[in-house]
Amino acid sequence: MQRLELHEALRQQDAMRREVDHRVKNSLANVAAMTRMAARSATPEVREAMLSVEKRISVMVELHNDLYRSDNPDEPIEVTNYLERVASHLRDMSPPGVEIEVHFDAVALIARRASALGVLINEMISNACKHAFPDGRTGRIVLSGQKTSAGRYAIACADDGVGSVDASEPGLGQRIMEASAAQLEGLLRTFPSPDGYRTEIEFPVTVD
Repeated sequence: MQRLELHEALRQQDAMRREVDHRVKNSLANVAAMTRMAARSATPEVREAMLSVEKRISVMVELHNDLYRSDNPDEPIEVTNYLERVASHLRDMSPPGVEIEVHFDAVALIARRASALGVLINEMISNACKHAFPDGRTGRIVLSGQKTSAGRYAIACADDGVGSVDASEPGLGQRIMEASAAQLEGLLRTFPSPDGYRTEIEFPVTVD
C-alpha cells in the first residue's frame, strides 16, 4: 500500500511539474508576442530595446520546449538542437544581407547551464548583428561549438564586420554575456580578428 501511495504521489508530482512547465512556456510566449506587438508603435530607441527583450524571452521559450519533453529536469539534456533553434530564431531576425552559420558538436547540460548558454549565444549573435554591420553592410556571422578536451566545451562567434563596441564602456549585451559566462564558469574573451571580430568562451560541461 505504501509503494502504491508513493507511486501515485510521484505521478501527481510529475504531472504538476509538466503542467507548470507548460504554463510557464505559454506565458513566456504570450509576453514575447505582446512585446513584439508593442514595439511596432514605439519610438526607434524603445523599439530596439523591446525587440531585444523579445529575443531573450524567445530563447527561454525554446529551452522550456526541451525541458517539457524531459522526464527529469535535473538530469543533463542534449542541447544541440536547442542551440540550433536559438540560432535559427536569430537568423530570422538578422539584418538583410547578414548570414548566420552555426555548427555544434553534441553536448549535454543541466537546465541551469543550458539556459545560461542559450542567453550567451543570443547575445553573441545580437551584438554582432548590431555592431558589426552598420548602415546596411552585409556579411557573415559564424557560430561554432566544439569539444576541446575531456569534459570541456568551447563556443566561438566570429563575424567579418567592422568591429564591436568599446570594451571600456560595456553595454547591456556585454554585461549579460559576462554574467552568463560566470554561470558557466568560463572566461569570456572578445578581440579583433583578421576578418572582423571574435568572441570566445571555454567552460566545463559538468560541475561538482
